[in-house]
Amino acid sequence: MKEQIQPKLIVLVISITGMLFSLAVGPSQHVLAALSTKDPKTGTTTVPCGADGKCNVAACPNDPDCPKTPDDLLSSSRPAEDVRSSCGGTIHVEAENSTLGQAAKTVTGKYPNFNAAQKAKDPHYFDAHPSGMLATNHGELQGFGITMIQGKWPNPVDNASGSLTDPTLLFFHKDGKKQDDWKIIGMGYTFAFDRDGEAPPTTIPEIPADAWLIHEAGYHHSPGDGGFSCATDDDLKKSAVQDGKNIDRSGCIGIAKEHLKTKSFDIKHGRFWTVHVWFEPGTARPTIQPTDPWCRQSDNAIKVPNSAFFTQGQGQCP
Repeated sequence: MKEQIQPKLIVLVISITGMLFSLAVGPSQHVLAALSTKDPKTGTTTVPCGADGKCNVAACPNDPDCPKTPDDLLSSSRPAEDVRSSCGGTIHVEAENSTLGQAAKTVTGKYPNFNAAQKAKDPHYFDAHPSGMLATNHGELQGFGITMIQGKWPNPVDNASGSLTDPTLLFFHKDGKKQDDWKIIGMGYTFAFDRDGEAPPTTIPEIPADAWLIHEAGYHHSPGDGGFSCATDDDLKKSAVQDGKNIDRSGCIGIAKEHLKTKSFDIKHGRFWTVHVWFEPGTARPTIQPTDPWCRQSDNAIKVPNSAFFTQGQGQCP
């Protein structure tokens, strides 16, 4: 039986004018080079790990010229910080490696543009504000851009799954005519608000309770201009009024779409809890804000009623 020969590491050290140049040759025949300096007083040698265009991983574990590992990439992620908003003022963005930041990375990778979301099958998404006589155009809303909602036209899902990587809302920047160029700029989560006295959702613990908004019940004008009208007491069915329903400004009363009268062509929906997460341009670091803090909408974008999104009255609900 032949004796197995163990591979050996051969190290050659050459001293040239006080500099040590070492070559390490292993069984794979790869050569790793590291440039060392010798202290004339102590006689000790050190191996610099500066950027010299060569990966000297044998001598420099943290050599900047070597390929990044997953752990290196994670540790070098952009941190949370306060940044200037294009709309004015300062906002706080979460770190890229935060839980919300990682979810943003996953979602932007899966739905990088409008067409990718439109073609998705599991889950499906559809344009929440189609416009035109045949509802084949895509309405752009001020502060939101183009909104896609999870579900199949004209019925959105009632409640988010609770996973940050499974948003019920996707927002896109309508930039030019090519839908492949309409990049994703945000995402959101929604839950039906149809029971009186409901508190904000707790299904997604990463979302603070005070970040949730109420999206008012109302009507999408599709076909039409793609806009939205908030419901009033006059839009409630007689049976709903008899049950004590009204469009209260404090947001304490649950309104389902079944409580609203049907209007020709308009698509109705009840009240929803909603939260919107926007991606910083260039990094996709997330921030929770009611509307896009970078104002990535055109001057022709459809105006959204002031009462379409609001905060539930604190201490006003039974």
